[in-house]
Amino acid sequence: MAPAQMKALFDFVDQRLSETECDHSFRHTIAFLDSQQIQQENVLAWLENAGGYCDCEVLFNAEEKLESILPK
Repeated sequence: MAPAQMKALFDFVDQRLSETECDHSFRHTIAFLDSQQIQQENVLAWLENAGGYCDCEVLFNAEEKLESILPK
């Protein structure tokens, strides 16, 4: 995924988690990927490798990891 798409994913998940608690799944992440017709397997693998094992960890760990590797 392009960095802009990842940012959109993080924004989407953040918005959803502001409305409901994390149920420790990728429910919102998968909803975003499906809505954008993005293949889930590679994205979920990257997120897990970055410490994102559920929606809230996608925000806390994977977003931070992505920001640390992108040029300022």
